[in-house]
Amino acid sequence: MNLNSKLLVPAVFPEIARLTDAGQIAERKAMMLKSSAFIATLALGLILVLAVFGRPLIAGIAGPAFTGAYATMLWLAFAGGVGAASFTLEPFLLAHGDTRSVVQANALALVVHVTLLSLLLPRIGLVGAGIAAVAQAVAQTLLLSGFILRKHTARTRSARGD
Repeated sequence: MNLNSKLLVPAVFPEIARLTDAGQIAERKAMMLKSSAFIATLALGLILVLAVFGRPLIAGIAGPAFTGAYATMLWLAFAGGVGAASFTLEPFLLAHGDTRSVVQANALALVVHVTLLSLLLPRIGLVGAGIAAVAQAVAQTLLLSGFILRKHTARTRSARGD
């Protein structure tokens, strides 16, 4: 979970927990999808702004000598966007009391991040850190999504008596 997500989760967790507790599954799903789509749209907009104006921004803020950080900045912005767009996943699992899945997803995503950092930093420098951050964000999102699908599918089947 990145800084963007840490700021958003306290705003959405109580509502996800309330809707889960009330059994309002369709409302919860709609709220989660709308929230994630809205944040993903904002993140995509920011990434596009950085893609177009990133070099001049870096040059204006830090000086022309730092424009080499442009590619790393884009990778890190993309990683932040992935993390921000998936900010409803952890609260969903926590609302179901599934802290184990959250910890497992974070731990496995951290392993991906550290492994890629150790492999990419020596070979391609700081861009490797950006790529590792994207891989970590994607791994975390996929793992959390997988845990949710598994949990939701199991609950749906048990509710139907399958």
